[in-house]
Amino acid sequence: MVKAGRKFYLFLGIEGLLVLLVLVSFFLPHRTYEYGTEIYFSETTAPSGGIMESEHFALNPGSYRITVDYSSDADMTNTCDIYSGKLDARCLATNGMQFFQGLQEDHFDMWLYRKADDLRLVTEYHGPGEFTVRGFRIVETNACRGMALFMILVISLLVDAGYFYVAYDRKKGFSREDKIVQAGLLITIFYAAYPLFGDYILSGGDLVYHLQRVEGIKDCLLHGIFPARISPEWQQGYGYASPIFYGETILYLAGVLRVIGFDVTAAFRIFMFVISTATVLLAYYSFSRILKDRYAGLVSCFLYATSVYRIYKVYYCESWGEMLGILLLPLILYGFYRIFAQNGSYVPLTVGLALLVQSHLLTGEMVGLFTIITCVVFWKKTFEISRFLKLAKAAVGAVLLSAWFLVPFADYMLTGNFVIQNVSARTIQYRGLLPAHLFLTFFRNGNNVFIDETGMYRTSAMGIGGVLMFVLFCFLYMWFFGRKEGLSETEWTASKVMAVYAVLAMVMSLAMFPWDRIQSSGQIAATLVSSIQFPNRFLTIANVMLCALAGMVVKHAAASLTKKQLAGFAVIAVILTAVSNLYLLEDEMERDDAIRVHNDEGMGTGYISGAEYLPYGADPALFMPHDPKADGDLFTDQYEKKTLGAWVYVENREQREVALAFPLLYYKGYQAYDRETGQKLPTLSDENFEVTVNIPPQFSGNIEVKFVPPVYWHAAELVSLLTLIVFLWSSLRSRRKAQA
Repeated sequence: MVKAGRKFYLFLGIEGLLVLLVLVSFFLPHRTYEYGTEIYFSETTAPSGGIMESEHFALNPGSYRITVDYSSDADMTNTCDIYSGKLDARCLATNGMQFFQGLQEDHFDMWLYRKADDLRLVTEYHGPGEFTVRGFRIVETNACRGMALFMILVISLLVDAGYFYVAYDRKKGFSREDKIVQAGLLITIFYAAYPLFGDYILSGGDLVYHLQRVEGIKDCLLHGIFPARISPEWQQGYGYASPIFYGETILYLAGVLRVIGFDVTAAFRIFMFVISTATVLLAYYSFSRILKDRYAGLVSCFLYATSVYRIYKVYYCESWGEMLGILLLPLILYGFYRIFAQNGSYVPLTVGLALLVQSHLLTGEMVGLFTIITCVVFWKKTFEISRFLKLAKAAVGAVLLSAWFLVPFADYMLTGNFVIQNVSARTIQYRGLLPAHLFLTFFRNGNNVFIDETGMYRTSAMGIGGVLMFVLFCFLYMWFFGRKEGLSETEWTASKVMAVYAVLAMVMSLAMFPWDRIQSSGQIAATLVSSIQFPNRFLTIANVMLCALAGMVVKHAAASLTKKQLAGFAVIAVILTAVSNLYLLEDEMERDDAIRVHNDEGMGTGYISGAEYLPYGADPALFMPHDPKADGDLFTDQYEKKTLGAWVYVENREQREVALAFPLLYYKGYQAYDRETGQKLPTLSDENFEVTVNIPPQFSGNIEVKFVPPVYWHAAELVSLLTLIVFLWSSLRSRRKAQA
């Protein structure tokens, strides 16, 4: 046990004082600035558009919310932003906002890191109709203080950890092997994440969609909604039920960073660095335990974290679902190996499957397919009582831990009709890879993913890379000649399974694989195949298998080769890694566009990717802010849009029910009440799936519309919580028994 010395307590005192000072600053009054200059545009005064600037104003460093009072005859064409002639984007972080005709007031956020005396609000008019800015208000926020508190705590933890590391090393000393592994992990963490060390985001196909998911989590947390079911500000405030269909458990880290006060770019970079580091550490943990060799585990970890396919998915596609699948697959592989090869604990598999279900169901679909194959091939082990019970416990445990997500998902899929349920006719075979993709070594940052017509021309980095193909050829040589020195019988069998699964997954990624024929065999097959979208996703499975296989090859090489032969083997692997994996990283850094997104208002809220989670038939182009719309003589007043709801005073002057439509996308769970009497009013959807309330004849009163999750959703949340408590208690108890 290492005892803390005087220096540590001095550090602790300084850290505590800094934390206290920041906490006190939260209670200081927020500065407010009012500006009443009116700006007016019309098609007469500015027929070809126009730009108007406010008078210059000064602000001290800090975070601010700018609220603009305006009226506009157009949606998303007129804009405003804050500019300075002296500060660049590193010191003045904001993206401004767009105006909507259905609003009279809106706001955007700004982070100012240096004092400025030449700030100005710049308004751009692009028509049509009239556009007036009546004034704007600037209010200081706690965002920068939250960022400062977070950074102080993180730096303090790193300093304290460094202190104890040095103290432990001086007193007891880390072994040479420990230090080599630690250095290797640090190098791997750096190389796996160094595109994040800029001050911007690399552009990616799915980037905006996933940033919107994070904004949805932030918006729900700020309004006391947990867990998030519908992202409230998506689609111009109509909402989008992405959280119900697409698990967001791990994304809560990014959402919390936004709540703390970080802008979009900073929260993105911190979140991605944490995920990248977690990928390295979890891969090392899993591979080293499969291989029972720390050095071999480190090699597998490095190849996995810097693999071509991971780089492509994480930094080019920005496919966060697959990124999280890549994070969890080594743990799942270790979980299956632990049960089938070692008849050990089911805990790793339970954790891996539960998090995968809550992160990316498509990766889960592929894992499920290979699980079925494994259980069939090794049916004797599968139905051995002890192993079967562990597999069952892992599956049931993962389902119970994920019940809070699976029950709403199943509810909507069984009772609703969404776009995602109507895409089974979408074929995927033509999107498959060419065999040349699997042998490509010198990858570049191409942009072509539809190769059925253009072939390999400017192809995206869809492949496994030269070093992993080298690993596969080395193992095939070992297998052909029966060379298994350094490997136990269990490891030899596992190596053959990994190689076969890798080859099978690569074949399934090709355009020659009969996906169309499988898809035409039945409705279930059609739905499952269509949901895959791109066959290259099977390279996720090939990637993890080949990286684990690399560790097996390394163990064999260390046991069977001379020092010169081993050095030659290492040189080939290093060269292939450099020209394939690491070159791709640098090529993406050089060629990808730099994106700086700060506030969600400047990012827009309308992008919904493939619109899979819309009610089938809805037209999202019509989703624009507006006051409640009635189909009869209905008087409304005091309308207020709320998070996932609205308040309004209503008088129905007719002798019939009148439908009142709100700018909210209808999903099961929306309800309407008379706020005074609690009377429940009929709630349904109109022709474009807006939340619509039927107002009774001669009714007058204040109506509240809100989203109310069904009771059985809350029951599922309770089941998951209780399962988590029991699971943690059982795991701790088992660990204590093992240590006793």
